Amino acid sequence: MKRSLNLVLIVFILTILFIGCDDKSTSAEHVKEVKTINIQLDELYSNNIEPDSLIISLEFPNNTINNTYRELESNMIIELTFWMQLEGEINIQAKLYWGDFEKVTYSKYRVNEDLNIGLLKAKYYHQNVTLKLDTNPLESVEVSDFYNYDALDHFFKEYQIENVDLKADQYLNTPMKFMMNHSILTDLLNEDLIPVVHYSFGDYFNPITTCNNAFGCYNEYLRTNDEEYLDWFYINADWLINYKDENGLLRYQFDWIHENANLQNGWTSAMAQGQTLAVMCMAYHNSADNKYLQAAEVIFTTMHKNFGDSWNLFIDSEDYLWYEEYPNSDFCHVLNGKLFGMWGLWDYYCITRDNDALKLLQGGIASVIDNYQIWDVDGQDGSSYCTHSDTISDYHWIHKRQLAEYRDMFGINDFDIILKTFTNERSN
Repeated sequence: MKRSLNLVLIVFILTILFIGCDDKSTSAEHVKEVKTINIQLDELYSNNIEPDSLIISLEFPNNTINNTYRELESNMIIELTFWMQLEGEINIQAKLYWGDFEKVTYSKYRVNEDLNIGLLKAKYYHQNVTLKLDTNPLESVEVSDFYNYDALDHFFKEYQIENVDLKADQYLNTPMKFMMNHSILTDLLNEDLIPVVHYSFGDYFNPITTCNNAFGCYNEYLRTNDEEYLDWFYINADWLINYKDENGLLRYQFDWIHENANLQNGWTSAMAQGQTLAVMCMAYHNSADNKYLQAAEVIFTTMHKNFGDSWNLFIDSEDYLWYEEYPNSDFCHVLNGKLFGMWGLWDYYCITRDNDALKLLQGGIASVIDNYQIWDVDGQDGSSYCTHSDTISDYHWIHKRQLAEYRDMFGINDFDIILKTFTNERSN
């Protein structure tokens, strides 16, 4: 009798184990994926650059696969094999080496049985090599995709800043000035010391103009040590706090036309959001008043999140993060506005060490470094304002100053390469 009970118990346990194993295998079903990626290196070989090796890494939630290739050709197709759940995403990193140089690019593959991974292309442009990894290339983006949108919920390419905390510590030991000098806008100030811009269609406040005036007041305080100018700075900072809406957006109270796109009353600008963030960080850095830090925290949200159908940032189909001064449906990419706005992310990171701020800053930097050709006026000392024009802009001198500031602050040689490209300066 006892032996019979033991036998029944053993059969019962084995049955439970079998059922459990069967459930596990069906609930976490994996399939063997064989995907190809097209590699185009012909522009390098035609310019006498011979790559030594290529490493492609596939990063899964609990595993990373590294593939190294040493026998490279101008055009080749690489086959990648991996086990994958039926649905999911894979982070992809590609590193290309030649001599003492390397280029790194990142993207995300969204598993799709009908598509191969995509295209990895090395481009050669004015003494510089750029590397782009375009995955799922049939995807496209529309403005409506970015309504009620948070960039931190999505993957985007980043440029990794080296020794970033050391740079942040050094920056905090300075007066923490904005990246370019500004003057007090005396001719525009109303009785409350806030600038009012006189447009052809009326007189209006402009958040960017207010930020620039705040920077001017702060610069004058540093120059003279006159506390009155510091008070003026805080007056402008307080106005910006009161002007923002409940989401931290500084909305323009007038219509604006930029390159045939009509921006309706209530539109927003990443340049205004980023510069206001910089003002709040400077005010907190000097006063230690928490109201400025609290305002900065709210405004920072607008540097990664679009509310409703108002938008000023997006991630394109090649996984680049863009900040738009003028959020047009054709994504015009105004360079000076993007670089000015991104500086607020640096200020915010320095005072908070918020890793999301660093991630966004590095994402914005990557989209400039990998796409700077869109602003270059080839063969001339000049750069264009945005993608709507291929002629030299009056903002060219500002672009040069901005690129130099980013180069010097972050120690990124690529900004020097862009600067030399824009000025048509060739390396020996």
